[in-house]
Amino acid sequence: MMPEYDEAPIGYQSPPKRNQFRKGKSGNPRGRPRKADGIEDNLSWLLALPVRVSDTGEQVTMFSALIRVLHRLVVNGDLQAMKLMERVTKKALKYNLIDLPPVPKEEDPLITMSRAVHEALEEEKRDLCPEEDIRTSTDQDWEHKDE
Repeated sequence: MMPEYDEAPIGYQSPPKRNQFRKGKSGNPRGRPRKADGIEDNLSWLLALPVRVSDTGEQVTMFSALIRVLHRLVVNGDLQAMKLMERVTKKALKYNLIDLPPVPKEEDPLITMSRAVHEALEEEKRDLCPEEDIRTSTDQDWEHKDE
């Protein structure tokens, strides 16, 4: 005699009742594994650490101190530092970490004032040195040779 089973037919997409998920019990009892600490987490933590600048004594983040050193190298003409600064700037702009200063408009009073000062200096220069009086030594030499 065969025992009677109160189970539904077993087959494709219908496992036996004893192997199906139990009510109130998770299908993943151990849960999702923890994410390993990546370099991004450690690096962001390190770059946020406060450090004291030896020149001025002010306290800034490690990132700010590194950017200052990089800037100093760029100003001194270090080609590798220039390339690195370009890459850092592009990344910072991409992730909105820095803002570029706004482009001055034509109506900006500072531009208008600087143009006025420049034109005044040019006019004063013309008044002090009229073009007909300005001669180079070679021009004077040629005039004397012709006479």
